[in-house]
Amino acid sequence: TRVGGILDAVTDCENGRFVSTNNVDELADTISELMSNDHERERLGNAACQTIRNNFTLQRELDANLSLYNRLGLKM
Repeated sequence: TRVGGILDAVTDCENGRFVSTNNVDELADTISELMSNDHERERLGNAACQTIRNNFTLQRELDANLSLYNRLGLKM
């Protein structure tokens, strides 16, 4: 679902799939669709791994946190 920090990592149909909050039927349909489509499941999984490797390295996370602390006026 489109909540919290997941929006920083997932782009619908590019490296994951979104479903509407509290929509059990949509969730079941999406899971069924992916279970029956090996190619799409593998494509999304590979894209998700690449997104994490490229955008969520330890150094990038540390830099982002330090930048936030600096904006808040905290000295680290």
